[in-house]
Amino acid sequence: MRRICAALLLTATALLPLQAHAESCKEKFARLLTDVSSKGPIRIHATQSIKGGMTTTNYNYQSGDGDWMSEMIDPKTLPWSLVRNNVLYSSSDQGKTWTKVRAMDDAMSNDDVKKVQEAAASTAKNEKCGSEELDGVLHETVEADYVNTKYKSEHHQKYWVEPKSGWITKTETETKQGAFESSVIQIIEKAPDLSLPSPQ
Repeated sequence: MRRICAALLLTATALLPLQAHAESCKEKFARLLTDVSSKGPIRIHATQSIKGGMTTTNYNYQSGDGDWMSEMIDPKTLPWSLVRNNVLYSSSDQGKTWTKVRAMDDAMSNDDVKKVQEAAASTAKNEKCGSEELDGVLHETVEADYVNTKYKSEHHQKYWVEPKSGWITKTETETKQGAFESSVIQIIEKAPDLSLPSPQ
């Protein structure tokens, strides 16, 4: 009996550090905001609304290694954009032909981006965690307000996270920067068979 009690006490003691370091809602938000790791090829359905301006919808395809393409859904008349090997291209015929626009400026490294996001995460407030059903699947929701000190912009960010996989299925971002205000809703899905155009 003493051995059983001792074993139970040892188990309970071993669990104490895990319980003591359970991730808070604020820590969870900071982890999601500062995660700059590649998620592999993905497709994002993005809807952007600008206060006093237009609302646009597009598919954004990302290869996971820096290349991407934007396919306009609404309005369809807007050109598509493509970046391959740090070169920007544009298409006015739904991706049939591409015109080189310019070489892109060097992108910030992941380390630099992470530092910017860590600074932003340190300003987080009004954090809230809960759960919502999304397309019939219960998701964990994580949201908070924060300030991007690099760009002097204010944001409210919300994530919908699939609990089993940790996959971020949806995000909603509200931004204020001076007189500019916008909101962006993104639906994110894996695209393992993604193949981007290769302009010659």
